[in-house]
Amino acid sequence: MCIRDRYMGRDCVRSSDMTVCSNSCQDMLKGIDKTAVKSCVQDSFEGSNHFKVDNKLLKKERDLFEDYTISSWPTVVINKMNYQGEMDALSIVQVICSTLESPPAVCDVAEREAIEQKYGYVNPDTTFPVYWLILLVVVITLFLGIFFVICRRQIRRSLAQEMDVQLSSTVAQYVKLQDKPNDKKRLVEAHYV
Repeated sequence: MCIRDRYMGRDCVRSSDMTVCSNSCQDMLKGIDKTAVKSCVQDSFEGSNHFKVDNKLLKKERDLFEDYTISSWPTVVINKMNYQGEMDALSIVQVICSTLESPPAVCDVAEREAIEQKYGYVNPDTTFPVYWLILLVVVITLFLGIFFVICRRQIRRSLAQEMDVQLSSTVAQYVKLQDKPNDKKRLVEAHYV
């Protein structure tokens, strides 16, 4: 990490001796035991010529990549299957817990945290009981039903009144029409008499 972040594109990439770059990075990081690091590096190779022999640690990683057909990094393998979900700790813990027959208590904590993360804080002591939710739905349904019936009655009354007005108006016009021909007939009779 230190070599990649500090020295990529500089002398370390061009240098044939990576020991210089490794030592400078170890000097920058306080508390590193250089002899332990050197021993670890020496022990990881299968022979003394590091350019001609395999590194056991890297070979083990390469074999795992091939066994699980890993094509990207980071990859999480759970029960010999590549994990294909979100790469956050909570999601991975949830998947691991879902594969266990009797999950430990940490799975309950992870589930609660997932719910809190998705829906906000949920206090199990003050959660809304289901029966209150059902009661609320029933009350709202009754209120809407009563409102519908009242509105329907009001509309019927309004339509009935409007029809009465229109009917009265039509009858009054009809009566006027009936009266007019008789007036003409009387005028004609009065004129000839």
